[in-house]
Amino acid sequence: MVREIDDTQRETSSSRLIAEICYYISFAALKRLWEKGEISEALFKRINVGIAEKYGVLKYSI
Repeated sequence: MVREIDDTQRETSSSRLIAEICYYISFAALKRLWEKGEISEALFKRINVGIAEKYGVLKYSI
């Protein structure tokens, strides 16, 4: 049996995937700044929450 996916479902899935990828890239860059000591852990956590909220995804933790 072939299951058809309408364009709305496909667009939603694509949008979620793009949001996850964008968040991951931002998280990786932010984590690198924290690891280099350029930002504090407290600031890292605050920015991380803001980025996760912006993209509408669950946040990663260190």
